[in-house]
Amino acid sequence: MVTTWVYRLADGVFLRGGFYMPSFDPGTEGLAQFPDADPHPDIRLHRYDATLGKRLATPGELAATGSATLSLRSINTSREKDILSMCALVVRARGIAAWNAMTLPQKVTATLAEADVWKDMRIWAEGNL
Repeated sequence: MVTTWVYRLADGVFLRGGFYMPSFDPGTEGLAQFPDADPHPDIRLHRYDATLGKRLATPGELAATGSATLSLRSINTSREKDILSMCALVVRARGIAAWNAMTLPQKVTATLAEADVWKDMRIWAEGNL
């Protein structure tokens, strides 16, 4: 199987993707495909480069992404807090020992990264289901 991911042409940030053909704007977005042998990109940790393909984000890119996603922490409605709680539960379920060893900032970062994935899936569902 192959997964297809949309990335922003301006900076290579992966926006959405998976085991479906995502819609995209060819003026501002590009498509990258990955076989099962090549794990899916982590939308927070990876960038797309036309020469290198999928690559790790630089520290500066990570800092810029982190500050953008921190706006999710300002959410005040109980429904949105429920979503963030579910994202934290997903991260914890991947490895309870790893979760227990994380510092609070690491837990926040991991939860917000999962929330970004949830948000992209929700956008996809709105447009395709």
